[in-house]
Amino acid sequence: MLAAAFCYSIMGVCVKSAGSGNLPSQQIVFIRSLIVFIMTFIIVLKYKIPILGKNKSLLIVRALFGFIGLSAFFYTLTALPLGDAVILLYINPLLTAFIAPFILKEYNSKKQWGLYLIGFAGLFFIIKPSLSLNPYVAMIGLGGAFFTSLAYITVRKLGETDHEFTIILYFTAFASFASLPGLSYRFVMPTSLEWLASCFPHF
Repeated sequence: MLAAAFCYSIMGVCVKSAGSGNLPSQQIVFIRSLIVFIMTFIIVLKYKIPILGKNKSLLIVRALFGFIGLSAFFYTLTALPLGDAVILLYINPLLTAFIAPFILKEYNSKKQWGLYLIGFAGLFFIIKPSLSLNPYVAMIGLGGAFFTSLAYITVRKLGETDHEFTIILYFTAFASFASLPGLSYRFVMPTSLEWLASCFPHF
């Protein structure tokens, strides 16, 4: 879990670096999704994991939630200072804890809620965001955190019926196709460093 969080942090820094140049956020979403799709597809074929899955409707819903959350997060990273964007993103554990009881019937104790709030406060003081937020971008960031929370919850539910690599395959395939309209609207040829920042962290 800590390793995953560390890798996700590296990805955020790289996306910020790539987006601070000329790359549109949807182009970064496309590159990220396509790379992970190819890698996941190879694993699925090698280990004969079911490609289509069992709960197809929920797999598609999870892919939709994940795409919206990822698109909003990447846009926020490119439009706001990194600290502000990360603070908005890390609201999603609190949202997940709030929404989960209504969908998964998994309830949190008062002690758990207190720990969530203390953890978020600690993150706030460590990162020290500027909070000079553009309201429009901040709303996109909050929306991204909300849809990311829904994606996490659907992954938890899908874990009862489908393999994790099937879930990733659906998500990355959906995100690759869904980001194409933004890619066709504005495509920028990345520099060598932008290619590196866009591609490397997803490996």
